[in-house]
This record gives sequence, structure tokens and C-alpha cells, in this order.
Amino acid sequence: MKIKTVVLLSFILTAGPVSAGLVESNVTVEDLPSFSLDTLGSSTLLSTDIWQQSDEETLFQLIDKIGTTPLTPASKKALILLLTQDTTGYQTSSQKSEVQNPFLVKRLEALFRLAAFDEVLSLINSIPKESLSDEIIKIKILTLLMVGNLSEAEELINNTDFSLFTTKARINLFLEKEERNKAILSYEIYKESQDKSDELFMALAENVLLEIDTPLPNETLSTPEHIFLLSRLKNKDIDFLKQAEPIRKTLIQLPSVPIETRILLAESIQLPATELSKIYTLPLFDIKIDKDYLKRAELYQKIQKTTNQNEKEKLLNDLLQSAFKDKKIFYLAPLFEEELNKIIPMHDNISLAFPAVQIYALQGNLEKAYSWYQLLKESNLENHQKEQLMLIPILQNLGAGLPTETATLIYRFCTQQNEAFCSPFFARLDPSFDVELNINRTSEEIILPTEYLKKENKLKTGENLLRAILDLNDEAIKDKKQIIDFIKTTTPQTISKDIVQEGLIYQ
Repeated sequence: MKIKTVVLLSFILTAGPVSAGLVESNVTVEDLPSFSLDTLGSSTLLSTDIWQQSDEETLFQLIDKIGTTPLTPASKKALILLLTQDTTGYQTSSQKSEVQNPFLVKRLEALFRLAAFDEVLSLINSIPKESLSDEIIKIKILTLLMVGNLSEAEELINNTDFSLFTTKARINLFLEKEERNKAILSYEIYKESQDKSDELFMALAENVLLEIDTPLPNETLSTPEHIFLLSRLKNKDIDFLKQAEPIRKTLIQLPSVPIETRILLAESIQLPATELSKIYTLPLFDIKIDKDYLKRAELYQKIQKTTNQNEKEKLLNDLLQSAFKDKKIFYLAPLFEEELNKIIPMHDNISLAFPAVQIYALQGNLEKAYSWYQLLKESNLENHQKEQLMLIPILQNLGAGLPTETATLIYRFCTQQNEAFCSPFFARLDPSFDVELNINRTSEEIILPTEYLKKENKLKTGENLLRAILDLNDEAIKDKKQIIDFIKTTTPQTISKDIVQEGLIYQ
């Protein structure tokens, strides 16, 4: 529309009275959903009402469980997505809690336990400064310290007074800034408080700051308030793998932590390939290579140094087999993808095909996965054809459909009793292909955890997904297939596809 036309229309509409009866409108005006900090999110993948039907007490207890037990990378990714959804319209009964914005605080605490530091800071930075509660400021201080943003952490610490919390945070800050004398002085101030509630903090400080050999409490499970003291502790036996994920993630990055420990911890969480590569290439001088995780780091360094392609491929195969054997493949897959990208699939390196397909599947790369699968398809060797059959369900989940050779391979290897080989294959095969392949499975009664199926819980979308993902990672629950099927049928592929893929991998 030309500008003159717009001006003319504007003049006509404003020049005199217009009869309301001559104007028809198809616009429906609806009230905007109520917004509060409790509804704050950074993703709109799911409906904004996923928590609406859940009662506050039950939901909060469920969120409190997140990050207290080990999670696979796909499960962690799904939980982070759920906790960062825009839930505009959801309201909590704030009068029941002394905490301002209790739902937001619960989600921030859970995200912190998942070591989702970027998501924590992103949500907090979306809040106007005047609306930041004390609980949220404390979470932000700890997160800034954990990610090494010392300048912003220092500014917050200097502008707050949370009694002993602030004193501990300041000690951590001084340690990271290499201002030992200030850390000691702050600890002396802390001691004057006569606070005996944190025995571990006291013991760590005595050992590290005052260099007094002080025994640690029997159960050394640290919190973010302990981490920078813990990283400098010498000559004490600590089970670092028992520490919470945010503790492990931060310890990996601290030069004050022994190299052996940093490598051990780097294999316990999924890091980006670049970060894992940095840890794997830390110098191994004067370190006894007597543990599998150290041997993997040594293998990786040899791969980087050799210029002989055949040797490189052999070393990579050894590294892959070691990772699969120790069930570290979910965490190391991003790094292995980088290495496989440097190799052209050829018959000479067919020994890499079976692990390579699974690595690329975990990374969602169908094209690369299928190029390695083709090597097995072109081979006449029985062991390669068996591997080909085993990989079909994995390719299915990537979107490859059902290869034409599937029925032939099943007829060859699974018509006779071969329980050890065929049962895992059929357990992974999508039942939707049973008719096409003329397969008759024994029907089994489907028994899902009752909370998922109760009629009154049907609309509790977010709550049901939280329960399912936590149950999926519960070692006490042996049959995971039904839980995976539930997640697959009730969530978008963004959530379910990676979770399903992990369940198909051979470990």
C-alpha cells in the first residue's frame, strides 16, 4: 500500500463518526497468560501447560531428585529441556513457601545439579536485577565461580552480605585469584563465627590454608562451597567419582587438580570434543599408566602423533574397543566422531565399521553412519553380516527405514535357536516392522510404572516425563524397554530420539 493511500484512509477514519454497525471484526481478543518469574523459560518446544495439573508439593519433591543420581547424556539433555521450558500461565502457591519464586528456584537448583551452568546463568540474567531474590543471587555467585567468571562473581560477593555463605564464597574467590593470604585472613574470620555445622569445610581449610594435617569427615561429599579447597588438597584419599556432577565438571578444568584425576573425571560426564581433547592431551610424564582411563588418554595421544594412517586406524580401533568395554561410549562419542571424520570408510579399515556406525548414530549423523554400514553390507564374511544385522535397529531410529536385506539376514542367522545373538537384536527391532518381516513375537503384558498410567495423572505431562526419565536411569529397574516406549510415544523427537538411540547401543 502506498504511503498516500495510508494517509487518506487515516484521515477518513478520524475525520468523523463511524457507525459501529458497519464494521465487522474477525479478531478474537483473549486474555494474555499470566506471567511471573516462576514461569520463566528459554525454550518453547513443549506446551506452556506441562506443569499445570501437578500439585506443588509432589512436583517439587520430584524436581529435588534431579541430579542426585547418575544420568546418561540423552537423559540429562531431556531434563534440561524440560526445566527450561516457558510455562507462562503456571502459578505456584507462593504463600505456602518462604522462598520467593519457589518454582524458579527449584528449577535453577536442579539445573545447577545437572551442571547446566549456561542455562542457569541464562535464566538468571533474564530476571530484572530488582527482582533477584537472595536464593537466586547465591545460585548465581556459585555458578559464576564454577565457570571461572571471577570478576562478575567478585562484584556480586562484594555487594552482598549472606553471613557465612559470603565468607566462604570470598575464600573460594581468593583461592582462585591466587591471593592466598587474603584467603587465610578470611578463614580466620570464619573460624571466629564458631560455626561447626560444616565440618568438611573446616577440615579442608585447615589442611589447605593452614597446612595442618586434619582428618576429613568419613563421608567426603563436597558442595560448591568446598570445591576450590578440595582441588588443592594433597595426600588424602578422596573418591572423586562420588562427587556431584557440577563438582566433577569444575574439577576437570582446574590446573590444581592432579592430571590423573582430571582424566578420570572427564570420562564421567559428556564434554564437548574440544574440551575432552584438551584433557586427554595433558602431559602424562611421571604418571604410571596402570588404569584403563590413563591407557585411553595414552592411546589418544599416540593417535595424534602418528603420521602412519594404518597405525592411526589400529590405535583408534583399540581406543574404541576399550571405551565400549568400559561403557564409556556415551561420554566419549563426541571425541570419537572427530577422529572418525578424519578416516575414509574403506574395506581395509572395516574393523572400525561396527563401532563407527554406533558413534555416528549417537551423534545423529545418518549419512556417516550409513557409509560405514555399507562396508559391512558389501562383505561376505559371516561376522560382518552379523554386525550388519545388529546395526539395523540403530539405523532405523536414525530414519533409514528397513534395509531390503533384513529378512535374508534374519532367515540366515535367527531361524535356528541362537538366543545369545538374536534376542538382543529383536529386543531392539521396532515392532512396527514385524508384519513386513513375518515375525511373530510372544505378546507380553505391558506393565508400566503406575504413576504414568493413572487416569488422574494423564494430563501431568511434565511430571510424567520427569518420572520416566528418572526411572530410565534407575539401576534397580532392569527392563527399560517399556519406559523408553513411553517416552517415545509421549514426547517430540527432540527429546525421545537420543534417549531411544542410547537404548539401542551395544555395550
